[in-house]
Amino acid sequence: MQELATPIIEELRAASSWLLEAGSAPRASARSAQSGGSGWGQLLRRIGRFGSLMPRLLEELALAGRPGRDTLVEVRTPRRAMPSRRPTDFVHLGSTRTHLEPARWLGREPEPELDPAALDWLAWLLQTLQEELHASEHRIGRHLSDLLIHTPGEGLSVYAMEQRQSLLLLERQMVEAAASLQRSRDALGRASWSTPRPQRRKPFPFPQGIAWSELSRLAREILDPMQSLTGILQQVLQDPPATADLPFLYQRWCGLRLVQVLEQLGWSARRDPIPPLFLGGRVDFAQSASQLTLWVEPRIPASDRPEAPHASGLSAHRQREASPDYVLVRDSRTGPRAWILDPSFSLGDAQARDKGRYRALLAFHDPRLVAGVPSRLPPERAWAAQPLPRTTCILHDPEGRSGTVPMLPGAHSDDALIAWLQDLASVDGGPHSSRDRATFRLA
Repeated sequence: MQELATPIIEELRAASSWLLEAGSAPRASARSAQSGGSGWGQLLRRIGRFGSLMPRLLEELALAGRPGRDTLVEVRTPRRAMPSRRPTDFVHLGSTRTHLEPARWLGREPEPELDPAALDWLAWLLQTLQEELHASEHRIGRHLSDLLIHTPGEGLSVYAMEQRQSLLLLERQMVEAAASLQRSRDALGRASWSTPRPQRRKPFPFPQGIAWSELSRLAREILDPMQSLTGILQQVLQDPPATADLPFLYQRWCGLRLVQVLEQLGWSARRDPIPPLFLGGRVDFAQSASQLTLWVEPRIPASDRPEAPHASGLSAHRQREASPDYVLVRDSRTGPRAWILDPSFSLGDAQARDKGRYRALLAFHDPRLVAGVPSRLPPERAWAAQPLPRTTCILHDPEGRSGTVPMLPGAHSDDALIAWLQDLASVDGGPHSSRDRATFRLA
């Protein structure tokens, strides 16, 4: 599978040329290769920097804080202090050893009140890193699942075993990053008189100090992924790539081919697709009066969550979120219709068939009438993409609800992907009638 890396990187690098300076992409160090360059290494680096800054940030806030409530601290002299209340802090005096005197004293010292706005902003940065880590952990889990789903007797190839070991190492590093975030959360809780409430607005006036100056630069990377996109691309678009990056790169290459073939079919992207292809998000397309939206790694919430539905109109069943790689949504006269393409950097039939699960996991949140009965309609198609050496699609059922689109890097034919997308292009586009949508929610 390593031989597929070169055409993948060449096409991604060509499409991302405006973000890359010629010859500026450095070779990854051994450590960055282990961490994974696909944004994961950058994320782990940001979490590590944030965790190392946290004690200094709180210390600088304390130095600048105003005196607050008094706390009892241990002192050595009884001056302006009271005896300790612990029995072990008393000693026997006198020959009879019946007289007790305090050996430790408690004095009152003012505890500085740290700026609540600064603590709330730290909580926001912490929450943002936590959400990004959660998404990355989910992605790694999916890669591992793809490797571990195999039919009896097939086992794993040498490449798959190497990839699995790389992903397991990365998974352990994610666990360490989660522990670092928890330590930062605990320190933040101890420093605050009340539970910090995450607030995106920066504190004003902004705290002074070296650590806070460093955090200001780091925060730009945390809150604006575009700040670190160039660094991510320079790290991952190298040849040969780290083993753990190949599934990520194949996914992004499949997304790039989706965009390019849609443009061949007459759909025009309204924005540059490269940032959302690497960072997640949406790419809107237009063709005459028709609209089409490509969602990249959307985090689709469960239907019972307050944030449901996702902006695509979908929500998940079973009280858990879902995140397919690519979701295409096109409006029609009977309501929006969704197609899912979830690449798998493997050749196994079991992995490809597993992608059909999204039809059972997802549905449009607002019910529509089917024969007069309200129903939450699932995506019409949930297909896999695999690097297979063929030019025709594979149907997993006669109606094509699930199947596989062969997408082989370096191949000179997009016939299979064109055929798959032409079916979507033939959908009767146009505004749907309100009569076709139920105006109430299912119980």
